[in-house]
Amino acid sequence: MLEEKADAIVCSAFQDAKALHGALLDMDKWLKGRLKEMMAHDGFTGAAGEVFIHQLPEGSAAHKILVVGLGKEKIVDEEAVRLAAGTALQTLRSKTGKRQVIFELFDEGKVGAREASRAMAEGLHLAAYHYGQFKKAEMLPPESVAFVVPDATTFKSAIVGLKYGETLANATILARNLINHPAGHLSPADLV
Repeated sequence: MLEEKADAIVCSAFQDAKALHGALLDMDKWLKGRLKEMMAHDGFTGAAGEVFIHQLPEGSAAHKILVVGLGKEKIVDEEAVRLAAGTALQTLRSKTGKRQVIFELFDEGKVGAREASRAMAEGLHLAAYHYGQFKKAEMLPPESVAFVVPDATTFKSAIVGLKYGETLANATILARNLINHPAGHLSPADLV
């Protein structure tokens, strides 16, 4: 993940975890323990919805790392993963406006790769939603979002979950569009 070119790399952390995991651990080793130190200095605990952003040193393939809190490991479920992915996207959209983002799959703990990728796809699509029929979005979501997975088995499960999550999110977006569209601009004949 450290070699991937991107505007931002997104990883997750459990609340009050004693040790870092996955790509976050690799990133901390690469930064010689400074990442964990900076997270602690900024008061980042990994609580659900909490965000830590750090500019990476020059020469890094990526420009920034964003760490999003999942909450306590024992209670992390698909909803926590969905909210964390959405929070990360909203943060990148509103604070940094980055265009190419790489997400580590948030499949640690009791949430498997298929479930995590489905929840992340839903969270990302729904966080990027903007009803733009009558007003343009002021802040745009990233143009490109990629996922990094550790192996081929995880990749296969993640693909299935991503497709299902996209389908669910698109259905929700269709419902949101229908609700947000003024009744005077949409007749029953337009729905057919």
